[in-house]
Parts: sequence; structure tokens; C-alpha cells
Amino acid sequence: MYEDGIILEDGKCRDISWGGVFYFVSKCYNDRFEIEIKIPFKSIRYKKGANAWGINFLRWGVKDYEASYWSPVAQKDGLRVSDFGSLTMITPHSTGYYIEIYPEAFLRYDKDTVETNARPSVSVNLKMDVTPQMTLNTTMFPDFAQIESDPYTFNLTRYPIRLAERRPFFIEGRDIFRMANLGQKYFTPLEIYYSRRIGKPVANGYVPILCGITFINKEKYWNLGMLGALTNKIGAEPFRGFGVLRAKRGLLENSEMGLLFSSTMENAENYNYALGTDGVYRSGPLQLILQSAMSDKNRKRGWATAGGTLYKTKTMLAQGSFLAISDSFDVSDIGYVPWIGEKKGSFIAGPQRFFGTGIINKIFSGIGIILLKEPESSDWSQILNFAIDTEMHNQWGFWLNFEWGKKFEADINYLYKGLNLSIWSGYHRKYQTSFSFDYRYCYNYRQSWLAYQFLSQFLLAVYPTSPLSISLSLNYNIEWNPEGYIAAITPCLTPRIDYKITKDMGISIYSELVLEIEGNDFKEMEIYSNRFGFLFSYNFKPKSWLYIALNDYRTDQNSSLRLQNQVGAIKAKYLVYF
Repeated sequence: MYEDGIILEDGKCRDISWGGVFYFVSKCYNDRFEIEIKIPFKSIRYKKGANAWGINFLRWGVKDYEASYWSPVAQKDGLRVSDFGSLTMITPHSTGYYIEIYPEAFLRYDKDTVETNARPSVSVNLKMDVTPQMTLNTTMFPDFAQIESDPYTFNLTRYPIRLAERRPFFIEGRDIFRMANLGQKYFTPLEIYYSRRIGKPVANGYVPILCGITFINKEKYWNLGMLGALTNKIGAEPFRGFGVLRAKRGLLENSEMGLLFSSTMENAENYNYALGTDGVYRSGPLQLILQSAMSDKNRKRGWATAGGTLYKTKTMLAQGSFLAISDSFDVSDIGYVPWIGEKKGSFIAGPQRFFGTGIINKIFSGIGIILLKEPESSDWSQILNFAIDTEMHNQWGFWLNFEWGKKFEADINYLYKGLNLSIWSGYHRKYQTSFSFDYRYCYNYRQSWLAYQFLSQFLLAVYPTSPLSISLSLNYNIEWNPEGYIAAITPCLTPRIDYKITKDMGISIYSELVLEIEGNDFKEMEIYSNRFGFLFSYNFKPKSWLYIALNDYRTDQNSSLRLQNQVGAIKAKYLVYF
């Protein structure tokens, strides 16, 4: 198994969806393991005249759970890029332009409740490194149909679900087009650019993207980015243009400040834009972050601000954050900031310890407070917070969080109670598992009542042989009514099989079954929906793929599963680079 990705914010965030051009071979011997990696210099961006490269190596022992690094990694700091070792005496002599051309061919079969059609399509993607620091990326008539559909998510809040980005064009350079993040549970950055707004999902499909372009320049102190895209008219969705500009300036040794502008426009009367600034100060155990933004949607203007701090040593961890969003702030067409009118502050602190030997690797326990003013509420909620975070040397760990206090929302006030527990294991030779549940007394926006809720997630993956993975995920959701009786149970069961035919070729089969149970009478259980998926993938060259996919989605109608959407696709993309 292998993967590549990007480490962001000096190790605070990671993005494994990024893909690069490289080659490798590996072999096991009786007394050692050898790997050879070839990375063309033209395929990566680097500082002009660089002769020292930050690098680190990790050897992970599955048998004894030992992680050995070539350049030591402090337990309290984690994997910090700024602490990597140096590879010297390397002076690239790559000259000229590096160009990647991706011709893509797509044959798609669609069937829904109204019509059936089969259509071929061709798109072209071009990536050119004008210099080792400057990259131009374009796409024409891309077909970003999901190879695997977005998973079903049970939502009882007033806010929409944020979907993960999977499309290669928008993943490339994502580290540029984002506000800074502390990488902690208690800080939420302002997301005034959210790429899933471009080519967003609509009924039985997606808004078609006509073309897109990104320009990225990374220098020693300056990072600059530009993104533009045009989407076509479909149904009630108009023809739109999108634009994003980003500039970041490195300061001191490991700090930065930046400016982000995002926009979309149909015409002079229908537009949405936002302008944001952010700054991060990092020095030793201390991190500080501050962000602000203003928006304009069809002449309705608003503002938002957010900030956070983190102080971490071998014996102490303290973190705090604040968020304030005006009632008129609106980036709904270009960003993801749904908490309009919300004001929030939180702080938690406590001792933490690291152990070099024994069962426990790290333990933190802290107590804090959350102050929250919900939209349309004139009173502040005051919630006490207690948390325990533990990691074991065998890669097991758990997170326990308890919240209690007076809460004001939806024109009511009540005594809020919440308990969250997460337990997980690392990667073991034969299995991997995680379990979490969230039990709380709060407002149910789906039912419009105040009652208990129980939301749980369970995942178990087993590896009978090295190429085979069998997994089962179960989301189990229980809603009580105000009288204390169970109103509904909604399980979501997803079995999945992944088989690696070779290291570059594999198949995946899954079924996502959503059930509904009125009250607690399992005899009245009904199937709400079922989504079946099949995927064959072959990575025959770096960044060159062949996909064969099928997605079949059905919902309950008159006590039987009726087809809503069926998609079959054959997609090939081939990388030509020189």
C-alpha cells in the first residue's frame, strides 16, 4: 500500500487527495526492506537555486507498533515539517517548461425516472510549469461525474452538510486557496471559498463546468494563486462565472499573513463576493491566528471574524477560539459559512503528559467553557466543557467530551447536556476499527422539538489477506420525542469489499442501505434507500487511470425500491508530460 499527499500548516493539516508524478519499486529481504523512489524534478515546484531539501523517513513496525523516524519527531509537537532533516548536495538542472497534458475520454450511461441516455465526451486538461515556482493549470469541458457518490449523512441541525472535494482540478493547489487553520477541534476557520459551489449537485446531476484555470506561484516569501471557472446553464441554475484570488506572505521563520478574494456572478444584479484577511503567528509552543472577512451579495453587505490560539508544551495544553458573524454576512454562492448571525467563544486548558514507555503514549485532560449566541437569540448560552484525550503506544486511542449548561436557541431556553466518545485503533496487520457516539439533549431541527438524540458511528475493516479488505460501517441514529419515547430509529449500513489485483489495479464493491423505523417497533422497519456501487480502477501510469464504474440509487415508493438514478461510466485519462 502506498499514498502521496501534502502536509500543510507545518504539520497541522494533511491532504492525501493530492497526486504527483513519481515512480518506485520495493522489495523485502530476510534481513531488510529496500525501496527506490524516482521523482522527476520537473514534476514538483521548488525554490530557485535550492540545494538543501527538507526530508524525513518513517519506518512503521506493524508487529510492535513502533514508529521510527530518520529525523527525530518530538511527541509534543508531532510531525512538523520545519523540524525535518536536510538532504544536501542536490542541485536540479531542469530547464525549460514542464508540461502535462491530460486527454480524457468518457462514456456515460444515465437512467432516471424521466429519461435514459448514453453520451460520450472528451475533455482536455493542461498543466504547465512556466518556471519551477510558477504553474498554470487549465481544463476544458471536464466531466467531473462522481466515480463514487457522496455518502448519506444524517443531519438534525439547521446547517447544511459540508461535502469533501474529490475533483482533481480543484484539489491541485488547494493549500493556496484556503484560510489558515490551527488543525484543532476548537477552531473553525472562515471558509469564504468552497470549491464544491462550482459545479454543485442539482437534481439527478451536477451543474456542468465549461472551463477552468488556475495560476499558482510559490516563491521564498510569497505564495500567489488565481482561479477562474465558467459553469453552464442547467434547469434553474444560470450561466455563472467564478473567480478566486489569493496572496500569502511568509513572515519571520514560520509565520504568515494573507489576503483571499472569492466571487461569483451571473450578471450585474446577481452576484456574490467576499474579501478576507488572515494571519498566523507561530513561535515555539505558541500559535495565534486571526481572520476577518466582508461579503456582498446583491448589495447586501456583512462581516465576519474568527481567531484562535494554541499553547502546547510537554506538560500543558491550552487552546481558545472566537467566531463572530453578522446577520447580513452571506457567502452562500461561493463559500461555506452557514452560521449567519452566530457569535461564539471557547477556551479549554489542562495538563498533558507524554510517556516514552508503557501503555500510554499521551494523555490530556482539560476543562473549559463555551459561550454561544445563536442566530436570532438575544441571550448567551453558557456551557461547561470537560475533555480527556488519550493515545496509546499500540495506536489505540479515545476522546471523551462532556458538555453541560444553559442554552438559548429557537426561541426557547433549556438545560443542554451532551456526551461524546470516540475510540479508534491504528492500522494493524489484520484489522482497523473505530467507534463513536454522541448522546445529547438538544433541539431537533428535523422534528422541530426539544428531546434526546443518539448518533453513533462504527467502522470495522478486516484484512484476511494482504490484497483483500472487507469493511462494515454502521451509522445508528435514535430520536426521542419530548415525552421521552423513541420517535424514530435510522440505521445506515454500508458493507464494502476492496481487492487489490495488483498494486496499481483494484476493484471496490459497496452497498449503502438506509433504513427507517417508526418508534422502536422493528416489525415496522422500512427501507428508505439503497445505493449500490461498483468501481474498477487501474493506475497504469503516474496520474493515468482507467475507471469502470456503476452507481445505482433507489428509494422506497409504495413499499418497494424504485430507481431514482443509475449511472454507468467508462473513463480513461492519460498523462503525457515532457
